[in-house]
Amino acid sequence: TKTDTLNIGVIGVEELLTQESMVVSPNPFSDEVSIYYNVSGNKNVTLRITDVTGRLVQDLVLDEKQISGMHKYTFKGNAEGVYLVHLIIDKDVYTKKIVKVGSR
Repeated sequence: TKTDTLNIGVIGVEELLTQESMVVSPNPFSDEVSIYYNVSGNKNVTLRITDVTGRLVQDLVLDEKQISGMHKYTFKGNAEGVYLVHLIIDKDVYTKKIVKVGSR
């Protein structure tokens, strides 16, 4: 499948993924945020959104075997506030903070 590249400034998502395990954009967001990550080899993946207290908001991916390559999911968010994106690839855990602001 073809992957479109979202340019963030002068560096695209694919370039950022070589430096980081997960990229979220835009952040802060008002409507939806895109979550990009790279899987090397076929691995079990969980992508989970929680609030700052650890309460589950949404599982975007739940222990799914994914093929090697870049993956993208979208989170629309509920109320304004701070959320945590948890990416679990096999036993490696990566977390990013995202902020939902009011619609402009």
